[in-house]
Amino acid sequence: MMKTGKFQPTFIDEDGDGVDDRDGKQKEEEVKAQVLSNEQELQNLIRSYEEKLKEAKKGSVDPLLKKKEEEKQRKPHIFNLNSDPQLSGKIIHILRAGNNTIGNRRGDTSDIVMIGPSMQENHAVITVDKKGVVKLKPHNNDCRVLVNGNPINCETELQSNDRLMFGSTQYGYIRILCKEQIWQQKYSCCNYI
Repeated sequence: MMKTGKFQPTFIDEDGDGVDDRDGKQKEEEVKAQVLSNEQELQNLIRSYEEKLKEAKKGSVDPLLKKKEEEKQRKPHIFNLNSDPQLSGKIIHILRAGNNTIGNRRGDTSDIVMIGPSMQENHAVITVDKKGVVKLKPHNNDCRVLVNGNPINCETELQSNDRLMFGSTQYGYIRILCKEQIWQQKYSCCNYI
């Protein structure tokens, strides 16, 4: 009776006059039965969709993404700023203990690769010591590095929520968590400039 969700009533015309020969009650009962059948089928579809959605949500957690989220809660990291607020915070660089080099794709491989005008092969180094102190040092005086809008040309200690700029276009925030901040600190809303 049902084809592609459209109601297909049965039509009985025994005398050929173009009028259904069944009585009104029988027609009404058939229509009610068809409506009830359609409602039940719709409920089954909705239930199966919700179940599939729940299963997809459970199984869709990427182990690498989960690991990065856990590291983000425990380790200092840099995240991007963008003029579009929906794109800010989408690129995250977890800083490991020791030296973290920043540069472009040319030359030696850098730990953090940033591409853009004025980015040099070896642009800067971020050092994380055993106590969790984070310091930033430009590779040389030609490397443009700004911390909170101020240019630096020597090693500078960074604080949580410092705004960093590498070259002329690469913006980022640094997040440094000490033990007291690990579970209490929430990300503040940050804008491009």
